[in-house]
Amino acid sequence: MEARELPDARVVVTATGRQNGDRGSGLHLEDAGGPVTLDLRELLTVDAHFAARLAAWLDVQSAAGRSVEVAPPGSPSVARQMARLGCSTDLPAGCTFSLPDLVVGPRDDVLLPLTRLEDSDQINELTIVLRKLLSDQFPDSRISDAMVLILQELGDNATSHGQSDLGAYVCASRAGPTRCNLAIGDLGVGVPTHIRRIDASLMGDGAAIAHAVQPGVSGTPDPDRGDGYHAMLETVRRNAVARMDLHVWSGNGTHRIDIQRDHRDEHHTADIETHTSGTWIALEMDA
Repeated sequence: MEARELPDARVVVTATGRQNGDRGSGLHLEDAGGPVTLDLRELLTVDAHFAARLAAWLDVQSAAGRSVEVAPPGSPSVARQMARLGCSTDLPAGCTFSLPDLVVGPRDDVLLPLTRLEDSDQINELTIVLRKLLSDQFPDSRISDAMVLILQELGDNATSHGQSDLGAYVCASRAGPTRCNLAIGDLGVGVPTHIRRIDASLMGDGAAIAHAVQPGVSGTPDPDRGDGYHAMLETVRRNAVARMDLHVWSGNGTHRIDIQRDHRDEHHTADIETHTSGTWIALEMDA
């Protein structure tokens, strides 16, 4: 990600989408106080996670009163995938993003186009759609059951705990014959801040996220909450999904859980320099 200022005070932000530790989630821009151009001409790849982060970034700029002009990807295949994921639909005020005229074609690889979440009723509607799509495309229900529960749990966390005026974001797609991606996030208080309301002793944002996914841990005093992540992971194990990779970014921390059939879970926790507003989760599951 690179930002520079032109003589007319228009800030140009360049996104390449190269795979890195942040998986392209770091669309950050300091308060420029003026119009912005988001240059996607060199974008190399786009997935559900990038699409969700892009929508949030555009909403933030619009809420701050900045106009944004998006220069579309130069790669026809990347531009086509952005169109299929719904990246240029429901744009916020002041944002211009004109993808080239494309024959979008069937959405077989797009399970849930980019959607802004507001409440639990909307999540319930999306789970019905997701379950039907997955049931139609996969011969057994293992990945369908696991993905639906994950969407319900993470969607509830994003809308009820995120506490963002901009709501939350979700997008899901297929990445192969047996593989699915799900991205969900919000621009709210973030996991570290939320969990420290109950346990202020937690040091390091990565450790705070790792603690938050343990059974019985919640950022609220409600005794009926705190087992959502545990139940979600147990469902993955019980359904014998071949592999699930769950990556969480929040604040200055990241936590990754890798579950593989017949193998022990692997957990990776780190504190990072790049700050992530809210909570963002990228999930990859292979049946």
